[in-house]
Amino acid sequence: MCNYAGSLLGERLHCSSRSQPLLLLLMAFARAALVPLLALCNLAPLNRSHLPVLLPSDAAFVALMVALSVSDGYITTVTLMFGPKAMEKK
Repeated sequence: MCNYAGSLLGERLHCSSRSQPLLLLLMAFARAALVPLLALCNLAPLNRSHLPVLLPSDAAFVALMVALSVSDGYITTVTLMFGPKAMEKK
């Protein structure tokens, strides 16, 4: 559901400037930074042996998952919309 919301957001809100590829690259790296935070959430706290629980709230886990889902839909949609436009016309 959030992936679809990100796709709709990408369709409506996108900037069509020359900085678009750099912006998408920065967004992808920012999105990748969210993945290690998932490992620090309160998932199976009794079976943890390597990583501590730094985000004990379940709301933090849900917020991270929503952010990952929405950003996935947005980045995918905008990339697929502007990828063909980036190619040179022959």
